[in-house]
Amino acid sequence: MDRPFPSDDRLQLMQRGVQQLSTWLSDLLRVGLLEYDFSPDSLQELAGRMVDAKLAGIARRIRLLSELNKSDKHWKRDLLQALTKLHLFTVNFQKLDSQSAIFQQTLLSVAGFIIKKEQLPQEEAIVDHWVPWGISHSQEENLRVRRCWVAGMNSKRVAMLLDFAWGRTDYTQEYHYNKTYTGALVYYPSTFPMRAQLFNPQVEKKSAGRLPSFQSFETFLLQYAKAIARNPWIGSFPAAFSGMQVIRNEGAFYLLDKNGGLLPIDGSNDLCWALMGAGAGHHDDLQLFGEWSGFELAIISFSATDKVHDAAWLNDFA
Repeated sequence: MDRPFPSDDRLQLMQRGVQQLSTWLSDLLRVGLLEYDFSPDSLQELAGRMVDAKLAGIARRIRLLSELNKSDKHWKRDLLQALTKLHLFTVNFQKLDSQSAIFQQTLLSVAGFIIKKEQLPQEEAIVDHWVPWGISHSQEENLRVRRCWVAGMNSKRVAMLLDFAWGRTDYTQEYHYNKTYTGALVYYPSTFPMRAQLFNPQVEKKSAGRLPSFQSFETFLLQYAKAIARNPWIGSFPAAFSGMQVIRNEGAFYLLDKNGGLLPIDGSNDLCWALMGAGAGHHDDLQLFGEWSGFELAIISFSATDKVHDAAWLNDFA
């Protein structure tokens, strides 16, 4: 099955937009990061030009630059990471014709080229019992975004089901912890596929028990390194851990594995204190799931038994 691809006219428009982005990045370096105005008003014109060039995914990345807080101690780090990803995109998209077919699809996805679920290759479907591992929510103006991470009980594959809802409208499919959803899952094409579509899920009110997880950070970080080597534009990366302790060190919270490795936690103090209490005395039973940014772990769900709980519940409880 041929992969969906932009028309020649659209592709020429996208390439012109990429050239504008490349020029902006060069100008930015000449001005200097500390001198440049990253306010929403300053970036809106560039984001608008990217939308006009059919680069909605890039426009979103540019708008997010304005949300970085200069007073944050990690501002430079986060800004450089975001700009590096934009630079990598421009360099590779300008050579789109010479890229492999699957890398072309990855670049088009970053650009914002949308593949409809009806266009996904059904012959690549994975039929399994899919268990929600973590469900996170965000909002961009009037658009609500939900990321539901699921794991296949038999295939052991992990996928992200990404859904959008405008205003007060509901999502077309609801997902809940401690249930399984039987259906055919198809990944969107990518050099490291994570996003997927689950077709006709049939819900079963049963838990999958303990889910597969990492017990050492060394193994996890090796897997993460392999992922970003194949797709450097990965944002949130799924991370499930068991047998870990939540500790506090010099005012910050970390996960501690059995080898003494530390992983920084991005979360409220209330959540971290509650997780320390939940794992006290029986951390071998504590299982955590979160999204790894490349720098910190945002914990989404936890389990000390066979049942998974939303980490937001601990925030409310604390």
